[in-house]
Amino acid sequence: MKNYSIKKLLCLIVVLSMFTAMPALAAEETTLLPEGQSVSLNIEGIEPRGLLIATRVASIANNEDGTLDVYGQIIAHTTLDYASITLYLERYDFDVDDWVFVSSKDAEFTLEEMGEAFMGVPTASYTLSGGIEPGNYYRIRGIYIAKKDGRRESANAETDGVLLTKIK
Repeated sequence: MKNYSIKKLLCLIVVLSMFTAMPALAAEETTLLPEGQSVSLNIEGIEPRGLLIATRVASIANNEDGTLDVYGQIIAHTTLDYASITLYLERYDFDVDDWVFVSSKDAEFTLEEMGEAFMGVPTASYTLSGGIEPGNYYRIRGIYIAKKDGRRESANAETDGVLLTKIK
């Protein structure tokens, strides 16, 4: 009789833990920076279990001449064999109250072509001018992939929205 009560209690604990372990889904919060704040920088650390990617960086800057500077970087725990940084440029569409894809830039790096120093902090940066219009908000969403000795990790980061202006 005592074993039956213990089994019943354990089953109840398992069932209750299943309900409390369910992830809570939150809506994506959109932040549009005020006019005059021309740079958005996001530095995100990876989950504690990450063995390759320590931190990832995404940045977008309004150059105030109708162009944007975009930047992505992986800060690795070790020298990587391979890295990929894909930066997606998105424009905020007030009609649908959401971000829409504009363009993307992809950079791939290998240890053989870039060397050890670069593969500890692989970096991609671009100045964008085509397909963007002053008066719109833009952000960067980065996808980061790192490989070392057959192990693969990926992560992402995104910036807040920056208003593109043409002041200069």
